[in-house]
Amino acid sequence: MQRPFLVSKRGKVWYYRLAGEFTFHSTGQRGSRGSAEAWVLANVIGERHAPDAATKPLSEYAEPFFRRETDPHVLRRAEEGRRLGSGYLLQGRRMLERHILTDPIARMPIGRIARGDLLEFRRRLIAKNPGKTNTVNKAIATLKSLLKEAVFLQDLQADPSAGVGSLYYDRVRPGAFTAEELRILFPSSGRGPWMDHRDHACFLLAATTGMRHGEVMALRWRELDLEGRHVRIERAVKSGEEAFGPPKSGHARVAPLPEVTVDALLAYRETVVRHHPDDLVICHEDGTRFRHDWWLHRFRRALRVSGIQAAGRHLVPHSLRHSLATLLAAEEYDREKLRAALGWADESIRQNYTHLGPEHLRGQAEIVDRLLAGE
Repeated sequence: MQRPFLVSKRGKVWYYRLAGEFTFHSTGQRGSRGSAEAWVLANVIGERHAPDAATKPLSEYAEPFFRRETDPHVLRRAEEGRRLGSGYLLQGRRMLERHILTDPIARMPIGRIARGDLLEFRRRLIAKNPGKTNTVNKAIATLKSLLKEAVFLQDLQADPSAGVGSLYYDRVRPGAFTAEELRILFPSSGRGPWMDHRDHACFLLAATTGMRHGEVMALRWRELDLEGRHVRIERAVKSGEEAFGPPKSGHARVAPLPEVTVDALLAYRETVVRHHPDDLVICHEDGTRFRHDWWLHRFRRALRVSGIQAAGRHLVPHSLRHSLATLLAAEEYDREKLRAALGWADESIRQNYTHLGPEHLRGQAEIVDRLLAGE
């Protein structure tokens, strides 16, 4: 699509020329190029070249977005064979209704929204959500996604959100358990603080193999080789979706199963009716998978029962994966094998260790068995 205008600075003032014209006109702007472009978008392009859709208030234009049946972006991706997940839609709609449609920017025609308006919107978000940088970034990303689709559909001549970036914030890293705390969570006999065999097997599997939440919840019985003592991790639950996809690393991998984990899985299998090859390992009685809040609730309950102090340490379920990596590194386990077994997305590791089978990673399982036994 042809650029609708050109800006050029003469002296201290920015001038603009519309596509197909030869005469430059003053914007009266003396600041940055971005401020001059925003002025042209708001005062010239919006009036002279905006399609009918660009005259709609943002609140009206946004109505079909982030709904699977009506969102033009979702429908276009579906036609191209690329399905957007329910998590994306739920988050987008939530951000839209809570933070965008309740703001004065929602009353503006989309063709009149300039970069400066977006920056003002971001400042209001920061003021209303102190300390919630991630929420601000998600709301801005939601609006940017909508505006980019408007440009793609040619409802807008240019994207006013171009150059509006995310706010920086320090992501809190999950804490790690000590070896002694892991032995409290997973004692050598009994279920410890876990409510039942399912909870015990579920979280022991995560703690001793480094499997992520989505990988555990997508695991089928046919991917467990309890006799050969290994698990093949082929897929994961995608956030907010009913469907499954590849693991985060993008490829399948094999992880060894320590003897203690095999015993727990065998004990759990004796208590369930559904253990056909294609059944989920961790699921409801009817075979449907658990929601994410089940995972969090059972983990937090076990911490309370165990008496492990989590205050200030950011102990979350993902801490089990971090703990395994930390403890194995302390035991000087081969770092490259560890990266392969945990599925860290590193191209060189993937190329060098795609030949690894369970027999090559057996040492990892033996170390974990010794650590949990207190040896």
